[in-house]
Amino acid sequence: MPRGRGTSLWRRTVPALALSLVLLVAEADAPAASGNAPRPASPWGGVARSPGTPEQTERPAGPATRPAASVRPQQAPGGDPAEWALTFSDDFDGNGLDRSKWSSGFGWGNDTNSNYGVCDPAENVVSGGFLAQRIERRPGGGEPFSVGCVNSKNKFAQQYGYWEARMRTARCAGSRSAFWGKPNDESWPPEIDVVEVNGDASKTAKFTVHWDDGGHRESQGGFTGPDFSDGFHTFGAQWTPDGVTWFVDGVGRRRTPAGAGRLSAGGAFYTILNSQVIEPDSTCGLVPADSVEYVDYVRIWTPAPPSSPGGKPAPGGNGPGPECRLPVRVQSDSPLPPGTGEASGAVASQRYPGLGWFIRDSGNPASLYAFRFDDRGRPRVREVPVTGGHNRDWEDLVYWMRPDGTARLLIPESGQGGGDTSIYDVPEPAPDQKATAPAVRYRYRYPDGKFNTESAFMVGDHLVLVTKTTPGRIYRFDALSADRVNVPLFMGPLADADRVSVVRLSRDYRTLVAVTHERAYIYEGLSPVTPVRSVVGKKPSRITSVDVGDNVEAGDWFPPESCTLLLLAESRNSYQLRLTSR
Repeated sequence: MPRGRGTSLWRRTVPALALSLVLLVAEADAPAASGNAPRPASPWGGVARSPGTPEQTERPAGPATRPAASVRPQQAPGGDPAEWALTFSDDFDGNGLDRSKWSSGFGWGNDTNSNYGVCDPAENVVSGGFLAQRIERRPGGGEPFSVGCVNSKNKFAQQYGYWEARMRTARCAGSRSAFWGKPNDESWPPEIDVVEVNGDASKTAKFTVHWDDGGHRESQGGFTGPDFSDGFHTFGAQWTPDGVTWFVDGVGRRRTPAGAGRLSAGGAFYTILNSQVIEPDSTCGLVPADSVEYVDYVRIWTPAPPSSPGGKPAPGGNGPGPECRLPVRVQSDSPLPPGTGEASGAVASQRYPGLGWFIRDSGNPASLYAFRFDDRGRPRVREVPVTGGHNRDWEDLVYWMRPDGTARLLIPESGQGGGDTSIYDVPEPAPDQKATAPAVRYRYRYPDGKFNTESAFMVGDHLVLVTKTTPGRIYRFDALSADRVNVPLFMGPLADADRVSVVRLSRDYRTLVAVTHERAYIYEGLSPVTPVRSVVGKKPSRITSVDVGDNVEAGDWFPPESCTLLLLAESRNSYQLRLTSR
């Protein structure tokens, strides 16, 4: 843990979170954890150290070195392997670290308050199908050693599931190989150490949880087995609301309910892999081949959600039902045509299949823009003026399917222009209509200040606004009237999601997705009866990067009941945020 972030000075080591799934190898000639594969060649290129960063780390030869096919978590008795969805995976098959998944160092920096190594990006070497995390006697940052560290903060984080890594640990005395995780918001504790293996006790794997209960608490156990520095082994942990279970090579070795509630309060955890030096007189760096931790792969699963009765999504929001699942993937699509400008809000029509609407913000016409994607995936756009509308600062667009079967488009202004703030209520026009029917203007103000607002969504017949603040503030209108200034009810904060530009609720009301310019926050397990109340203060269960080089400003489920959130950026580029593993 970082200096000043909770780890006491007597604690000499960085814990390792290794959440893992029990895996079944699909091919008989590829043992899951043989432990007897030849040791990989030194990442320095051989026994003798070469100056500089190596260009290649050789993969150990032979079919027994790594599984040939994908693996999956083993189920509880009576369970079905299909109940797990793979949400994160890296086999380190490229020529360098995948920057869409990992950053160098820890989430808070490059040092801890109780170790003797400083993270150095040069010590993370990806080649030959492995991540090699080296330890060198190269002073830096006030410490005598440089070490390899990577983390997934703000690129992937998850609450509950199964984490697994296939690793070969360092063997030099005074070293530690670690796989662990902590809350994406950098609070500490809690923490889950999937595995820690010390170089001078390399037959013992340690499993630890840390939590706060009026002070730092921890529960640690271990398993003594083969020498984990002699061969590859899979280390995993399954985290549930009831506690953590640890696995080595697919066999459960420890379970504890200790601190379960405090772990859950931490929300989504990001993942860390690192080598470390825990003794000042360590032998690390003297023999390069012993001073490196190898990682073959990292895989993370989530329990798939149960289907609703009858297998049908519950009625509700304009979005996917419970059959949609992670991982979240971002796929670039065609740009909107030149001249259409920035899209500040967008919705998918529920009356006209394949049709979408977007708006533009201040300084642009008071118009809706109808768009469709043609057979080649190119969008076609047509402007439809809003009768009686005035675009002072239109920032989002919300689709409202009323109980009588009519459809309305609600356009909230941002609230940053001063004076009365407006919401325009526009009957959805036909795609070929020259102009809309007259719009109704609702004036509103917040009960406790003026806030920039760029996100809104519907819950039944109630409009919900989310401010672009840190954190986001959630407000709900019980009803809207054209005869008064409407004042929404403050519901509470949207935890961790700061300055959001798109918020959408799933069709079954159980999942909310909040998107900023750089990442998406997924809140799962909401009450379908009171989704707004249940999301207030709730930590996101997953966080994933959507940093596509543009500021994402608008989006909606497209088509309406699909698992794809179509995002529109300031550059007019459109992206698909897919919430399905299929």
